[in-house]
Amino acid sequence: MKSNTVRLFVAVMLIVGGCAKQYVEIWKTTDSKKSLSEFELIQFDTSGSNSSNEILIIESIATEMSRRGLFVIEPPYKADELVGYLKDFQYEQKLRTVPDDKRAMIKVSLTLDDNTKLLEQKNPVTLYSCNNLKKKGRCRMSGKSVLRNGIKRLELKLNLTVSIETGSGKPWHEIKVNSSYSKEGSSIPNTEYVKVHLFRQAARVALKGMIPQKTKVELVLKDDANELAAKMIAAGAYKSALDNLLRKKRQELTSGDYYHLGLCSELTQDLASALRYYNTAMDIEYDEHISNYQNRIKKIINN
Repeated sequence: MKSNTVRLFVAVMLIVGGCAKQYVEIWKTTDSKKSLSEFELIQFDTSGSNSSNEILIIESIATEMSRRGLFVIEPPYKADELVGYLKDFQYEQKLRTVPDDKRAMIKVSLTLDDNTKLLEQKNPVTLYSCNNLKKKGRCRMSGKSVLRNGIKRLELKLNLTVSIETGSGKPWHEIKVNSSYSKEGSSIPNTEYVKVHLFRQAARVALKGMIPQKTKVELVLKDDANELAAKMIAAGAYKSALDNLLRKKRQELTSGDYYHLGLCSELTQDLASALRYYNTAMDIEYDEHISNYQNRIKKIINN
């Protein structure tokens, strides 16, 4: 039974791998001169946050950065404060120190106008008086009136300022984001739901250009590589392909295999391993496509 399952899995891989063009999402470098990739540590200053909304926007920004797996994000505690806390637990591990010019401190200032109203909608109507016993002229206009309906209007206006300083307190960059949402009708979305949506949208806009983004490109696989691993990649089974290739002996791996290892590592958010595998692929044999991938990841990591 197990053997049949394996055969079926491989057959599915072969079918999927034989399809038309496929696409994957890879990292692209930022176009802006201001890139947060130059910092080793990202911290958030919540000391001046006066509302739950500011905490929520900080969480949205941190989430947007964390999901990329490219940044080390820590709470804004000073090293001496942490040492004081840890003394109570007889914990003496050395704290990792990061130079001031490699630390970024993010602060936010947010105003959110929440304007929800219950309005009255007026629709003019004509009234008729009818006598269905008549064969002709059964109905005649008897007057006019106004039909009143209750409707809701939700308006949210967001003004966000994101200030970024180095670890020494030197201003590094500032971004302003303005966003709004408006909806009117007999039923409107929950205000808190809309608020979270606005915050996430504002976080993406604020960080765009400062952090690497993903872009969709055509999946390119190499012919001089393990066929089963290639089929696994085509099917989106990146970790399985990694495991398959890493079980091979080094001397069995080709330039194409190392490129596939790099691609799988990148697609599973391990950029350091991706660069290492791309480098090895290039050491074995020069390939323009692999070279482009190698330089792109190198720029993202070493920006």
